[in-house]
Amino acid sequence: MAIFSEKKSSSLLNEAARNNQAVHHSRRYNKAYHPHYRIVERRIFEERLLPLISK
Repeated sequence: MAIFSEKKSSSLLNEAARNNQAVHHSRRYNKAYHPHYRIVERRIFEERLLPLISK
């Protein structure tokens, strides 16, 4: 569910950039954000995680 149209969002971001203002996500977005990815060193992935996935 978009709060603003794409055009309005773009306009707000451009205005913030012109005024040198930081743009942050809403509390609602931050509360709902749950990334499901992680960066893992390749050696650790191959030695410890890949065997679990390959089962």
